[in-house]
Amino acid sequence: MSFKAYVMMRRRGPNPQGDFIEHAQRAADLPDAATWEELRAYLLVRDACPGAIDSARSVWKCYRAQRRRTRRRALLSRRPLLHMQRPGDERQHQPADAGDGAGNRHQ
Repeated sequence: MSFKAYVMMRRRGPNPQGDFIEHAQRAADLPDAATWEELRAYLLVRDACPGAIDSARSVWKCYRAQRRRTRRRALLSRRPLLHMQRPGDERQHQPADAGDGAGNRHQ
């Protein structure tokens, strides 16, 4: 998810971060920032006050945390399940049509 998409889906809360979200959602020129530095540069050009920059930084950190959680969930959902052998079970799993390597099939 992009930063801009994240901002657009967020609801405004009764706090300074919510104020930033509200202003950012209305800003037609809000960049789809790939880094905090890019977003910060945009805010500095717009003469944002230090409080607004702090709020934006907090929202940026929440965005990055959301991306990490989303990626982690995606990676975990793609992990293959490991076949666990029970202690003392030395048998190897073989497909039903597996042979012994000499062309003989196991029945």
